[in-house]
Amino acid sequence: MFDDYIYIGSIAEKIKLQKAEIERLILDGDNGEVNGYLKKAVAEIEHALADLKNATFEAITSSEIKESIREQENKGTGSASRHQKEADQKASSALVEVALVNDPYEAKLFFDEFDIPYREITRGENKGKLKVKSIRDIDWDNRMEAERKLRRFHLGIVIDHPNIFRDKDDNTVVTFSPYEISDLPKDRPWLEMSDHSIYGNGTKTFVVRFISESNRRC
Repeated sequence: MFDDYIYIGSIAEKIKLQKAEIERLILDGDNGEVNGYLKKAVAEIEHALADLKNATFEAITSSEIKESIREQENKGTGSASRHQKEADQKASSALVEVALVNDPYEAKLFFDEFDIPYREITRGENKGKLKVKSIRDIDWDNRMEAERKLRRFHLGIVIDHPNIFRDKDDNTVVTFSPYEISDLPKDRPWLEMSDHSIYGNGTKTFVVRFISESNRRC
């Protein structure tokens, strides 16, 4: 159950973003009846977020969860250095969100190709799935910017089955898995393509990367 509880916070962040989108629809909408339903939906979402906040608090303060964390921290070989163990624990603790991919094997190859940290879940109902870093607000913003950029360059055909990841340096990696295109367009150096299909069904994985401001300054 530890594997399931640990990413409650990231679920709440996604719901907040969806709530903001509904609120935008209310502001832009001119149908009073539709807006009435949307306002009720926002109120229900606020209640759900409050419950998730309480669930997060209970999860992180639970003695059972704390024991699971201690067990994971105590794992490892006796020959590993203390610094290496600390680095592994820090990296592992950041991997809290289940990756939304259809083919975990192909996803591992893709993650290796683009330096995206991951860990395979070895127990529970999510056994066999992969954990990755949780998505931040800036990552969602970058996804929207990637879609705008593709449309601006008349590449809307690429926008299908979007996904978002964070690489080891916390740069945003936005992916798309379209059915209709399997070749990389010319003269678009900011658009990359991988043969590793995280969505499956013979699709290529197209990538738009965003370098964080802290990495730009390095």
